[in-house]
Amino acid sequence: MLPGNKTMVSVCFNDSAPVVVQELDVFRLSDGKAIGRHPQGSTRVETIHGRLDRYHLLVSLATTPDFHHMLGSLDLRTWKVTVLPHTSGFAGAVTEFS
Repeated sequence: MLPGNKTMVSVCFNDSAPVVVQELDVFRLSDGKAIGRHPQGSTRVETIHGRLDRYHLLVSLATTPDFHHMLGSLDLRTWKVTVLPHTSGFAGAVTEFS
């Protein structure tokens, strides 16, 4: 869920395409319509674990093509990912924000 509780973000990918396409898609909850698509680069979000605060999500990341795993923070205002320090090799986490 994104701030306002009217939209959500999802990790979407097509690994059967000639070039793997991966993006973060924003959906409106009232009708399921995709209202935003944010392509990802060589450091890709694999899993969204929850909110760190109002505008940041805790995410699992992987680099391509070597699939090095780490944890990161996804900024919902800029759609940029920041790798969290000392998380190399981690592929999962749990968080709660209220």
